[in-house]
Amino acid sequence: MTSFRGRIERLNDGLKPSEVSIDNLPGELRDLWVSSQGKLRMEMVPREDLSDNHFLRAFVEEVQGMIGDIATGTAVINVGAAEAVQTAFIQAFSYALMLIALLLWLILRSVKEVIVTLFPLLLAGLLTCAATVLFELQFNFANVIALPLLLGIGVDSAIHLLHRYKTEPNPSLGILQTSTARSVFFSAATTTVSFGNLAISNHAGTASMGIVLTIGIVSVLFCMLFILPAMLLMFVNRLPVAST
Repeated sequence: MTSFRGRIERLNDGLKPSEVSIDNLPGELRDLWVSSQGKLRMEMVPREDLSDNHFLRAFVEEVQGMIGDIATGTAVINVGAAEAVQTAFIQAFSYALMLIALLLWLILRSVKEVIVTLFPLLLAGLLTCAATVLFELQFNFANVIALPLLLGIGVDSAIHLLHRYKTEPNPSLGILQTSTARSVFFSAATTTVSFGNLAISNHAGTASMGIVLTIGIVSVLFCMLFILPAMLLMFVNRLPVAST
C-alpha cells in the first residue's frame, strides 16, 4: 500500500482534464513536433506490415517521393542501411575476386589456369546462393560476408590441387587418389565443423552466418573434388616428368 497515495493522486488528476494546446505541452514533448523555426513535424503511418522488405522499400520510396530526402525515421534508416551493406558487399566481393585473380596470375602466369582455378569457386558461390533460396534463408547484415570469405577459403585448395595435378610424376594416378585430395577433404571438413558450431548460436545473425558458411564450404568442397579435376583434365597440361 506504499504507492496507494500516489495512485489516488494520479487518478484524481486524470479526472480533472483541461484543454491541451501547443503552449501548455511539456517542452520536451513540444520540441519533438515543432522545430525552433516553427516548422511542424509530419508523421506517416503505413497500411502494410513493414516486416516485409517489399512493403518497407515501397513505403520509403513513396514517402521520399512526396517530401524528398528530408524524410527520416526507422524505416528510412533500415532501407538506407540495407543499401549501404549491399554496396559494401558488392565492393568486397569484387575487390576480393580481382585481388585473388591478380595473385593467381602472379603465381601461375597463365590466364587459362587462373580461369580454371576461379571457375569452381564462382560456381560454389552460385550453388550457395541457390541453396539459400531453396531453404528460404535470407541474406542479412551478418551472413552476407560469407561469399567473399568463401573465395579466400576455397582458393588455397584449388591451388594445391592444381599444383599436384601438374607435378604428379605418375600420370595414371587420378588427382582424387592423391594425398592432396584427402588433405583438401579433411581440411574442409574441419573448417565446416568449426563454422557449423555458429549455427547453434542463440544470436540469430551469428546462427545464420554459421548456416550459410557451412553450406558454402560444402559447396566449395564439392566443386573442388568434382568440377576442378574435370576441368584440369580438359584444359591444363601436366608438366613433363624429368628423366633420371
